[in-house]
Amino acid sequence: PHTTFAISYSYQDRPDYTRQMAGASFGYSWRASERLSYTFNPIAINLVKMRDVTVGFVDSLKNPYLENLYQDHFIGGATASMEFRSAQAGTQARRAHYLRVGVDIAGNLLTLLNPALNKADDRYKFLGSPYEQYAKMDISYSINQRLTPSTSIVYHAYFGIGKPYGNSKFLPLEKSFFAGGAN
Repeated sequence: PHTTFAISYSYQDRPDYTRQMAGASFGYSWRASERLSYTFNPIAINLVKMRDVTVGFVDSLKNPYLENLYQDHFIGGATASMEFRSAQAGTQARRAHYLRVGVDIAGNLLTLLNPALNKADDRYKFLGSPYEQYAKMDISYSINQRLTPSTSIVYHAYFGIGKPYGNSKFLPLEKSFFAGGAN
C-alpha cells in the first residue's frame, strides 16, 4: 500500500474572466494482485474562485447551467476506484482488457454543518463559497488487440453518470462529463 498526498493549483486567465482552482487530496492506493488495484481518497477538496468576470460575459449566459459553471464553489468529498488489467502492464499479450470503475461523492459531511453555515441564494456556503453536493460514478473499458509487435487496435468505451442533490442543482464544471478533447 502507498499513502498519497497531492496538492494542485490552476490559474486560467481569459478575456472574460479569471479562474483560480486550488485542490488537495489524501488517500491510499494498493495492489491486491498483479492485475487488480484500488485507490481510496477519503479527503478530496477543490476551491474554485472566479475573478474579473465581465458584465457582458455574465449577461451572455442565459442558461442556469452555464451560469453555475462560472461561479465560486467548494468541493469536499471522497473518491474511490478499482482497476483491473487482464495482462500485466508491458507484456506482449495478443489481447488485453482494462476495466476501471470510479466513484466520487461530495458535500455530504458538510450538510452536518448547515445550521452553522451562511445561506445565500438557497445554497449554504463553506469558506465563503457554495459547496457542491453530488454522487458520480464512471466506468471505463478498453480492449487492446495487438496485430503485430508494433501495431494494435484499441477499442474503448466510457460511461458515467452524476447526480447533483441537496446543496447543488448541477455538477460542477470540474466534475462534469464531456466528449472530445485534444486528441
